[in-house]
Amino acid sequence: MFVIINYYLLYFLYIFSKAGIERFIISHKIYQGCFGNFPS
Repeated sequence: MFVIINYYLLYFLYIFSKAGIERFIISHKIYQGCFGNFPS
């Protein structure tokens, strides 16, 4: 059971490292564009 949970965590981190970082940067730029340039 614990091994399966670790598999899901690794798979989630794999997807997040491929697409999540780009989405985070895009959403961060949209956030700065809408609410001004706050110090991050």
